[in-house]
Amino acid sequence: MTPALHSPLTQCLTLLALWGLIRLAGLLRPRSLVWVARFLFPLGALCGALLAVIAVLSLGAAPERTVLAIGLPDLPMHLRRDALSSAFLFLLGAAAGISLFAAGYFRRPGASR
Repeated sequence: MTPALHSPLTQCLTLLALWGLIRLAGLLRPRSLVWVARFLFPLGALCGALLAVIAVLSLGAAPERTVLAIGLPDLPMHLRRDALSSAFLFLLGAAAGISLFAAGYFRRPGASR
């Protein structure tokens, strides 16, 4: 069995949680163009690219499952990573280029490249 930190499931969950925190960080200063366009969008794109890489590398790995401590007492929440979920995680992470492209829309009006 692989250590918990080297498990593709744990790595994907960590990146998805970090991606969510980046989105919440956008609420700190939503009108700051430098904060959003120069920092948050590229950081979100990096998380997405890492998620795509981990998903591709784990396509042939054995399926994994973990049980979370939340949920109903007799019906806990399960998370599973297999080849199909890795393919969808790749599609989710491959959208990292969209974040980089979208950062260009947050330039100041009249600013030239």
